[in-house]
Amino acid sequence: MKLFTVFLLILIPLGVRADLTSLEKKNKYACEVKKNIDLNPFPYLQYEGAHGSFVDFFGDGKLEFYDNGRNYWKNKGGTNNVIYSKNEIDQSKIERVKMVWLRKVAIADINVDGKDDLFLLGHGWDKPPFPGEKSMLLLSHKGEYKSKDPKLGVGFWHSGAIGDLNNDGLPDLLAVKGGKGTNVFALQNKSGQFKKKSLQLGSSSIGKR
Repeated sequence: MKLFTVFLLILIPLGVRADLTSLEKKNKYACEVKKNIDLNPFPYLQYEGAHGSFVDFFGDGKLEFYDNGRNYWKNKGGTNNVIYSKNEIDQSKIERVKMVWLRKVAIADINVDGKDDLFLLGHGWDKPPFPGEKSMLLLSHKGEYKSKDPKLGVGFWHSGAIGDLNNDGLPDLLAVKGGKGTNVFALQNKSGQFKKKSLQLGSSSIGKR
């Protein structure tokens, strides 16, 4: 009987859950896509250097993909970011944003109007002296999308995130530089403006509010 019980424990590991969380489902799907590109409903994701993200423009429940322009690495002056969609959307209502190198796109309802907004983290030309570039916002506004400079400054930004850092109900921004340097976060006020603050690498405190 003891041998049979041990055998069952080997076959059925403790702590296994049948239901996956939403994040686990997305990660599982992403891994499957990389293993089998035929599963990918958006074939342009095969391109090297895609740093974009899925986004629901206009809140219609359908997904688009926002990404850096093709062959962006060949143009020091920058290229317009691009939008791919299997659905018909009016792209004339989405302002074109020109960047040298779009490193990452973070998605959240930044201006709290119930629709997806985009935090576009700029990387800049990837050769010495690594001049960097500005990061931008692309915000929904009266049925359109308009760009806005959150005034984080020029940086060699490699990553970032959106979240409510000071529990005031408004999304704030975090921008992370590559290598040694100072990260930046910006707290949003009720008028939609951002106040930039520095955050040393390795620090977890946002300081005085």
